[in-house]
Amino acid sequence: MKKLICLLLVAVLVCVNCVSCGYYITDIVDSIKPDDGETPDTDDVIGDIGDDNVEETPGDEVVSLLNDILILEGKTGEGDILADILAQRYNVTKYSFKEDADKMPTDLVHLADYEQIVLVNVAYSDMPEGFDYTLHKYVNDLGGGLFTVGGSMDEGDTPHAYNRTDISLSQYLKKMLPVEALNYEPSVALMIIVDTSASFVTSGALSLIKPNLAACFDVLNERDYCGVISFKTASTEVIEILPVSEKDRIRDAINSSIIDDPSTASGGTVFSSAIYAASEAFKTVENVDKKHILLFTDGNPGDSFETYLPYIEQNMYDGITMSVVTIGNTDKELEQKMQDTAEAGGGIYYAIKTYEADTIPQLIVNDILAVAKIGTYFNEAFIPSVNEITSAVEGVDEDDMPLLNGFFSNVAKREATVVLMGKHDPIYAEWKYGNGSVGSFMCDLSGIWSDEFVSDDVGKQIIFGIIESLMATEPLM
Repeated sequence: MKKLICLLLVAVLVCVNCVSCGYYITDIVDSIKPDDGETPDTDDVIGDIGDDNVEETPGDEVVSLLNDILILEGKTGEGDILADILAQRYNVTKYSFKEDADKMPTDLVHLADYEQIVLVNVAYSDMPEGFDYTLHKYVNDLGGGLFTVGGSMDEGDTPHAYNRTDISLSQYLKKMLPVEALNYEPSVALMIIVDTSASFVTSGALSLIKPNLAACFDVLNERDYCGVISFKTASTEVIEILPVSEKDRIRDAINSSIIDDPSTASGGTVFSSAIYAASEAFKTVENVDKKHILLFTDGNPGDSFETYLPYIEQNMYDGITMSVVTIGNTDKELEQKMQDTAEAGGGIYYAIKTYEADTIPQLIVNDILAVAKIGTYFNEAFIPSVNEITSAVEGVDEDDMPLLNGFFSNVAKREATVVLMGKHDPIYAEWKYGNGSVGSFMCDLSGIWSDEFVSDDVGKQIIFGIIESLMATEPLM
């Protein structure tokens, strides 16, 4: 019935003013005469279509009959908030794979009663056998909409729904989603601080370090940044913080500006000025996940721990961490001091012996990886940005965009439209899939990372926009 009404409405709208087609409203009415041959009044036909197919709501919004949504939960209760939001505009039915397996619709005929299916933190492992294929048919063949959302983690702090291993087990989920789950690699701005004091140069330690500093380029990628500061009594910027894509400039600056000739060595070792200079240099870098200092020294600063500690603490407050590397130091008291320095900076202390200099490249790699904390998700606060304006975000003012507190790492497929972005990763992407549409929101909508988003008017506006953009355009059966 729903399909008949929609077809009639389309026919009326198309033909009412069209003379060339040769049909008029009366032609349509004639085609739907009752069996007794009585012709219904034209106004009654149009009125019935309007009454059945659209509903006037406060604010003059028009709600279509195409508004039946099925929410399926991987973990019971995680779809409650989203269901409450969507129920303001749509007919919402919700089931849990864990508790409602015996009564939830799983075949194509019954799924076709809904214009959109929302999977809330649903993994392939939650689905009954063959359900992923049924979803594929629902979207690809019938033209249904599919919206996927994340949720709480599994044991071991691993994603449940957006789990790369789980998704790889289903050829249909891999094909349908506009994104691919992967390990998250935070972008890093690295400042290398090199001790060029007389004591460090004359010991031969600087000569051991200098050829190995470029090892950072083995782990940093094109979206990362790197700069170099040398210091003794005062600090000098060897090269400003630049994108790693300019690594040749950085390497040339290291080779030409860091002098390891003992005959020209001079000056003491003052940490304070170098640490402060690094913090100032980082102010030129935006949109990176991690800012980190790697300090190479002999571990015997002329300024006391109490003197340079406030600079480290300020850096920590600003999100800048620091690790410390000493070369050839055998003084246990100084080693402890450097250990305390690295811990205060949220980093790691490395005590390298002179004969271990060839391990420096791997040390740099390990330190960056440890600080970057590469994983399958990112759980720090950020404000999403609109990457591409679609109907999902039409009318959204970015200045009012609500906060999210994390997302699952992913990369958008080539044909997908990335609508919302985090710093570097897609937050919401969508695409056409056969006759239907699929969208993936790479966060939860159950208040875990999204408590502000789901309670904010703009967040709800985006949710409604996403749902409407994915909704089937006609009844599925």
